[in-house]
Amino acid sequence: MTTVAANNRMIAADTQYCNAGIKSRGRKLYQARDWYVGIAGNVAAGMEFVKWARGSRIKRPPRGDYTALILTTKGALILYENGQLTPTESPDAIGTGAAAALAAMRCGRTPADAVRVAAKIDVFTGGRIHKFVVRPVG
Repeated sequence: MTTVAANNRMIAADTQYCNAGIKSRGRKLYQARDWYVGIAGNVAAGMEFVKWARGSRIKRPPRGDYTALILTTKGALILYENGQLTPTESPDAIGTGAAAALAAMRCGRTPADAVRVAAKIDVFTGGRIHKFVVRPVG
């Protein structure tokens, strides 16, 4: 599984995948126009969401066993699950380490630090931490 954590300035994710008990590494954060997208859950379905977010011919976000957390370049957070895009409050987190990451952010840690905290607790979170930072305009 994974941990993706975000606030209004940063989105971060681990790079560990687990399939049939075997660990591997890969990206979970993607840039899609004016969105930064973090995916948790089924990788293939999540990648179809990223294609949709990048402007493919798919008319609606594909349904599947995944969740996406989106940070816009304006600092808004959007959650995608069960076929719905919903604005969400900052901070927020998704994946198996979400509770640990959310607790860390509520204690003042950055999303990247929060994913590191989650990796100490959640066996499905690990590897390097990737992040995108939204720069304030002005």
